Formats: sequence, structure tokens, C-alpha cells
Amino acid sequence: MDLRPGKLVAAVFVACVLAMTAGVEGRDLKITEAIDLALEHDYGIKSAMSDSDAARLEYAAARAGRFPSLSLEARSSRKDEIPSLELEPLGITKEIGSEEIHQADATLSLPLFTGGRISGAIRASRETSLAEASRVRAKRMGTAYGCRRAYLEMLLAEALVRSAEASLSRLEAIGRDVGELHESGMADSIDIFEAGIAAERGRQALAEKLAMREIAEANLKTLTGLTESESVRPIDNVVPPDKPLDDALDRSMQSARPEIDQLAHMARAAEHAVTIATADNLPSLAAFGGYSIGMPNQDLFNNEWNDYMMVGVSITWDFNLAGATVRTRSAARERARSARIMQDDLLERLALQREIAIESAQRSYATMEHTGHQLELARRRFALAEERQGAGLLSVNRLIEMEDDLKSLEEQYRASIIDCYLAETDYFYSMGSTRIYGGLR
Repeated sequence: MDLRPGKLVAAVFVACVLAMTAGVEGRDLKITEAIDLALEHDYGIKSAMSDSDAARLEYAAARAGRFPSLSLEARSSRKDEIPSLELEPLGITKEIGSEEIHQADATLSLPLFTGGRISGAIRASRETSLAEASRVRAKRMGTAYGCRRAYLEMLLAEALVRSAEASLSRLEAIGRDVGELHESGMADSIDIFEAGIAAERGRQALAEKLAMREIAEANLKTLTGLTESESVRPIDNVVPPDKPLDDALDRSMQSARPEIDQLAHMARAAEHAVTIATADNLPSLAAFGGYSIGMPNQDLFNNEWNDYMMVGVSITWDFNLAGATVRTRSAARERARSARIMQDDLLERLALQREIAIESAQRSYATMEHTGHQLELARRRFALAEERQGAGLLSVNRLIEMEDDLKSLEEQYRASIIDCYLAETDYFYSMGSTRIYGGLR
């Protein structure tokens, strides 16, 4: 057994990976199933949904400001001394009020004019509610995007592992072929040494690809909420796109990312806050009606229960002499301007992301076509090699080497297809397309 340090380390790593995965319960997952699990598991989505529910309830509370409000008040007290009125000529002394006071009031108030305070608060609350709903959609889309990429990256990692395995098998076949040549005197010790180094590098490359595969699986399990006791097996069939990706991607379309709507609603909410702040310069007018019962109430000279009703109009007009109203209005305008600037910045960044995704898609598709051409040539070469080996013109080791090379190219071609889907995923996300939730095709 070869116990050289590099080979031993690679062998131990591979053995550890196999030991960790041995006996672990596996779970077959389609990409749509993985996305559904991630959407159900994501805590950010759950938090955003609670914030959205809170904003919706606040909107309902703001709308209730247009309706009448009922105020109830009750008091009961006792005085140790009350004033009295003396009429000396008549020799009469009359107490004013009562030692015991009991009073109950009910007042119904309806706002008639608030200068835009109520309507501004309703509109601002509505826009805030819509912004929170957009944030939920943005969280869902971000989670679907992350899970989709993690799923594809795991498919890619598995393809790279199989390619590295085929490459190592080819290098080992070359080593055996060189060994046979050395025995027949057609190769020297340097050839043996170089073949051993190449095989060592192949083992190290396989160990690295296995580690990448483990990382990709851990990432996918974290996103989907699967436990450590479950291994994940992506089962989607990866087929080449039926046409160049850049033909299917539109450079002129406007992005529909929920974040754009979220910022637009936030900007409008800030603009309505300007209306509310401006309303502080205007009076408030309200109609009211009331009913009062108590002892004593209107009659201060008879300690008996009596009641009365009243209706009227009240006006309230507050003036702040230090300029608070002006500054509040200016602050609200700056917040609205900030939200608009953030929206413009997001649109620019999304346009850049779209261009990068399209360029990446073009490169990925070109790479896939080039790798596919190489694979077709390798298949033809292997078919000819089989004929030559059958005629006794090619060694078995050389045929095995070509077969392993063919397997490696097949996995490289599969990896190039997955790269195309990754670029397509980036484009879907930059455009806010609902296809981010769907399957590969």
C-alpha cells in the first residue's frame, strides 16, 4: 500500500466523507420541493408577515379615525366642608353644593374638519401596509433565489465530483499503462514518477470536490430546514436549454422586483406625512353631544340626582411659537426625498444586475456549446478506440483511459449546463420574475 503523505491525506478525507454519509437517511428533492421547504422554514419571511399584519391593523385603526368616538367619565367624591350662603334679613342659611358628589358623563364626538390629519394618516398607513406586503414578497423571492442557487450549486458540485472521479480513474489508468511500458523497457523511472504525481494531484482534486459537495449540501439543508440526519439528493434532470439564453432574456423590460414597489409605497407614505405635518397649521373642528347625570349636577342647592343633555361644536387651534410645525414638515419632505433616491438607486442596480446576468448567460451558453462539441469528439474517438482495441491495435489500459476521459467530459458538459441555469436564475431574480419559484424547465 502506498503511504506517501499526500496520498494518505486524500484517502483519509475521502474515507471520512464516505463514513459520514454511510447509513444516513437520504431524501430525494426536486427544486420546487426545496424552494417550498425554504419558504416554509425561513424566519425572515415569518417576521415580515407579522410586520405586514401589524401594518394592516394599523391601517384599519387609522380608518377608524373618521368615525365618532364615545367618551365615558364617572367621578365620586366627598368634601369635608362646603360653602354656604347666608341671607341675614331672612335668617336663612343655604349650603351650596353637597358633601357627596356623584357625576357621570357621556360625550359623543365626531370630527368635522382636521385639515387633512385623518385623511393623511389613513393614506400614510395604507402605503405603509402595502410597503410591508411588498417586503413579504421580496423576502419570499430572495429566499427562493437563494434556495434555487443552492440547489443548482449542489448539482454542480456533484457533477464536479463525478468529473474528478473520472479524471482520477483516467490518471490511474495512465499510471498502469506507464508501468507496463516501464516493464517492457519503453519508459524510465521519471515517467513513473510523473505519473504518480499526476495521480496524487487527481486524488487531491477529488478530495476538494467532495468537500465542496459537503458544503453545498449543508447550505441547502440549512435553507430548507432539513436536519443533519438527512442527506439530500437533488433529482431534477438537467437538460441543455433549447435555445440560446440571451434570446430568451429581454434587455428592455422593466424589473418587477417587489423591492421597487416597497420603496415606492414608502415614498408615498412619507409624502402623506408631509400632509399631516402641514395640517398642524390649521384648526380642528368637531361636533359633539353629551349627556350628564349626577348629584348635585345643575342644581347646586338641592342634593338630588338630576341630568341634562347638550350639543355643540368645538374648535381647536394650536400654535407653536418655536417653529416646530415648520421643522416637522421639512423633515417629512426630506424623508420622502430619501425614499425616492433609494428607489432610483435600486433601479440602477437592478439594471446593472440584469446586464451582468445576460452577459453571464451568453458566456455560459457559449461554454456549454464548446464543451458539447468536445464531448461529441470524445465520443467519436472512444468509438474508434473500441474498434482498434478489438483489432488488437490498442491496449486495454489506453481504452480505459479514453473511457474515463469521456466520463469526465460528460460531467463537465453537465456542469456547463448547470452554469447556464445559474445565470438564468440570476436574470430571473434581477427581473423579479415568478419563474424563480418554478422548475428548471
